[in-house]
Amino acid sequence: MATQSRAGDSKRVGKRIGYAVAIACNVALLVIANNILDWGWLPWLTEDFARVLPVMNVSFGASIAANAVYLLYDRPGFRPVQNSACSSSR
Repeated sequence: MATQSRAGDSKRVGKRIGYAVAIACNVALLVIANNILDWGWLPWLTEDFARVLPVMNVSFGASIAANAVYLLYDRPGFRPVQNSACSSSR
């Protein structure tokens, strides 16, 4: 019985680490996307890139928020409810 408990605990820890890594990656992408024109790393990007930034910011923000919710509350029945709520809002 103790082995099953440890396996369940390690699976939960692994999922939480995954959520934290996803949050960190999305924050990094958010910073990069909002500063890439100023940094001049990709010379083929035009000033029109700034027109899509609001959409990208919303997308990164939603991903960060969803992963933060999963990080704080990840129960077995919660993900399907949250996924259906997100898909119905489209």
